[in-house]
Amino acid sequence: MDHLNTLTAALERMDHLRKEKGDALNERRPEMSGWSAAQHLYHVALATDLALSCVATILAGTSPRVRQDLPKSELFAQLLARGSFPRGTQAPRLVIPPTTINLDFLEQELATASAAAAKFQGQNLSQATGRIMHEILGGLDAQEWLAFAQMHVTHHLNIAEGLAS
Repeated sequence: MDHLNTLTAALERMDHLRKEKGDALNERRPEMSGWSAAQHLYHVALATDLALSCVATILAGTSPRVRQDLPKSELFAQLLARGSFPRGTQAPRLVIPPTTINLDFLEQELATASAAAAKFQGQNLSQATGRIMHEILGGLDAQEWLAFAQMHVTHHLNIAEGLAS
């Protein structure tokens, strides 16, 4: 699977949804999700930017966060095999969205995540060594961080589209 192109397409769909639905994205539908569609989009835009920052850090190889001794994540391998994330997992505190999302901020965060993804077009991430620790999933290498970002965006975009329909 081409995680980068799938991620880029999903980020474009997120921005299209933001433009199409506007303020309606902040409406709550608690029977479907604890977050509004805008909260899902904002959360995943922030998380994507952070994940892609980890890819860049691994590629640079100069940060003490990049470690060679972290084992491969068995939990992430299981998620990859499954092909999706389960619903209802608690997000790390750093990426929990505010109650109401400012759509101008959402636009900025989506643009930042899209620009970060564009930097990796044509790069061979398999040559990067080292891993950075994910709070829940453990040590991920550059390709795994990219796969995580793509799966995570797809997961939340599907929820947001369902909430916005």
